[in-house]
Amino acid sequence: MGEMYRYYLQKYLEKMTNLESHLLVLQDKNKLLDDIKDIELYLYPYKVIFANENVVFRALYEDIKENRGNYYIIILKNEDIQNKLLDFIKRSEGGTVKEITMQSLLECVEEDLKWNEEVNEFGSIDIKKKFNELIYYRKLIRKRNIEKLETDKVMLSSLLELDAVHINDEADCYLYYRDIRDLYGGIGNLKFRTDVKGLIRKIFLEYGSILSNVIEMNLFEEFERFLWVCCGLDSFDRLSDENLKIVLEDEYEKLNAFTEHLDKLVEFANLIGKKDKKYYIQKKDWAEKLILNAKIDILSSEHSYKEILREGTGSLINVLESIKAVLKDYNLEGLKKVFKYNLDNLYELNVLIKENVNYKTENISKLTDLYDLIINFFSRVEYAEKQIYFADSISSYSEWESFYKNYLYDLQYKLSELRYLDKQNLIDEHRYVLVDKRVSNILNRYRENFARFLEKDYDYWINSPYGVSRPLLNSDIPNILNLDSQKTYIIIFDGMRYDAWEYIVRPYFEKVFTVRNTKYRSSFALLPTITSISREAIYSSILKENKNDTTFLTKPESVKKEEQLKEIILQDKKINILIFNMFDNDGHKATEDFYIFYDKQKKVFENSITELLKMITEDSNIVIASDHGLMRVDENINMKDQEGIVSVKSRYLKTNGEPYLGRCINIKDSIALSYDNKGYFVGGGEKDFYSHGGASIEEVIVPFIIAEAKVTKKDSIFIGENSLSSTYSEILQLDQDTKLKLKFKLSEKERIILTSLYGFKNQTISNRDIEKILKNKTGSAGLVSAIVRRLIKKLQKDGLDIIEESAMGDLIMYKFNHDRLEEIL
Repeated sequence: MGEMYRYYLQKYLEKMTNLESHLLVLQDKNKLLDDIKDIELYLYPYKVIFANENVVFRALYEDIKENRGNYYIIILKNEDIQNKLLDFIKRSEGGTVKEITMQSLLECVEEDLKWNEEVNEFGSIDIKKKFNELIYYRKLIRKRNIEKLETDKVMLSSLLELDAVHINDEADCYLYYRDIRDLYGGIGNLKFRTDVKGLIRKIFLEYGSILSNVIEMNLFEEFERFLWVCCGLDSFDRLSDENLKIVLEDEYEKLNAFTEHLDKLVEFANLIGKKDKKYYIQKKDWAEKLILNAKIDILSSEHSYKEILREGTGSLINVLESIKAVLKDYNLEGLKKVFKYNLDNLYELNVLIKENVNYKTENISKLTDLYDLIINFFSRVEYAEKQIYFADSISSYSEWESFYKNYLYDLQYKLSELRYLDKQNLIDEHRYVLVDKRVSNILNRYRENFARFLEKDYDYWINSPYGVSRPLLNSDIPNILNLDSQKTYIIIFDGMRYDAWEYIVRPYFEKVFTVRNTKYRSSFALLPTITSISREAIYSSILKENKNDTTFLTKPESVKKEEQLKEIILQDKKINILIFNMFDNDGHKATEDFYIFYDKQKKVFENSITELLKMITEDSNIVIASDHGLMRVDENINMKDQEGIVSVKSRYLKTNGEPYLGRCINIKDSIALSYDNKGYFVGGGEKDFYSHGGASIEEVIVPFIIAEAKVTKKDSIFIGENSLSSTYSEILQLDQDTKLKLKFKLSEKERIILTSLYGFKNQTISNRDIEKILKNKTGSAGLVSAIVRRLIKKLQKDGLDIIEESAMGDLIMYKFNHDRLEEIL
């Protein structure tokens, strides 16, 4: 019960009190005084007594008679007891029992105001809790007589803290219910004594039966799809029962009552659009995606991409069909025949899309982002293809390293990413297969040139000291590290190619690199590129020379090794060697292409890497290395009964001393190394999809990074606990060192808002900024101010007064108070 409610209850009761009697007998059907034990009227304290049974009360009355100096309010709980106590009432109040109602109490708040008696039907418990809100929303009605429907609207507004007063038609009803779902997650999450669902239906029914019936049947989500699919089909003149059945499938039967009024539903959707244009565009875009997934023929594919885009409405379907049209007649596969369009046309369409699409929905943004990736990818493929003829002129290891890192290293990964992200089939699957062959052929040409270069110079490299005349080999790494001063973490990723480093591993290290002097380099794996040779070359001498001051752990990404990893860090040894095996270990068993394979590896190691980086202090050096890369093996050669072959491995052969004449290079110790995407096997032997041991550029050139501490000695600062206490519902990771412990569960939007505000580091941002952030991350913003206000209340209830709120004209400004957070933590 709020202070405001109690204040007006006092004023209300004082009007009924004459002070001539020390008793005030009341009938309280609305339970206004149910949780009141005592109350002060005209500065006199009154004790509230509830008369439930005649006999019990008469016994109590004997005490009341003897205490004439005390004041009492007697609440008669029902009319039966009023009749039984009639003599007592006559003696004490002249036979008068005064009835109190919620309506009369509210009319006491403002003079000359008349509430409809409908307000007496609502539970007093809800009104007491929401009394301030009830008065606030009442003031939005500019009249003195509050009618029945207006009473319902004010009550609903106060319960939900969401303005229902200004609902004027069925489109307003739809948007209001949308806001309830966005703010509360649905009616089912509302906890009130009042039947909120019934109240909503009663209000909505005043403006039409559609929404009221939909809510009664609990079919709002299905109706929403039905409504916007109707709107989407209508905009392309394809609205019919048949097409609705195709798109909605089984849901169609649930909503067959609406099929006789399809035109009215389109009008209804357009009316919603007039009230909320951005929402209308978002929902049409969403519906168009459903229509596209249903494979309904919307536009003729015979039109040029320019005609499709310019004649359309800038919708998702127009953009999609124009992109498909240009890609259909573009030489994706690198075939030797004439195509209608070239790379310039792809760029031209990109410009036209930007000119013709006035409002980018989430789906259109995703589509255009994918198209940007396609253009970028094929421009790089065309460039790499043209430069093949100059590959034999690359004459130094530094040129090979630079060209590989700038133009080749991620072509396979990027194609795999496009293939995975292309849910709309911008490019047909059979064409992706041919594009993959095109990329493999390009890479094989470069692989061959690199391998010939390697074959010519490798002996010189391994037999001469490290210097500018040759690359850094894995065996050189121990000699260039300064292990005498600072604590050092040598982190080796077994089998990590350059694309795996750049897209999967590197993002986890960016923050720790920014506070260190970081040098990004490459190293060359030893041949053959196998673990026993190239990985041990990195650390074996370090282990021998620093045995007592070195820790060593393999597979720290394993859940079984989590505690062991923590124990190693706590040992506080100067040198810590950690070997993450997931790329190599899982690569031999994998069957997925790069994008999915890497994503799986990310899930394997991200927890251990995150925990590791939290424990590494700022005064420590970090070294990142890879022993070798991986090759995706697309074809396997059966070496059974081949003459001169002593043993067969997936990527190399041991010969009897004679060079093997195939697509390979021969090095000392009678070893022949494959350099392209072909592997070897014997009879029914294993055939790995990803393997290593060969002489491809992907297997040989690998990442090598040294990040030296800028500080000499500084204790790391930890804010928060590492373990989740049972008293907390959620622990939010704000950054590497800061966790926020909460006793309540955050919604998705609350989590985004809180982390975004924290990330702005004491800067003030507006409700419009937050709206943009939510739209980018979830596709819709909702009632930003209401969401933030609820979040602030929940945080304050948890003792976390960390979000500051202020006004600037029409904008509401928010700031995360970092200083206050540090005081709390």
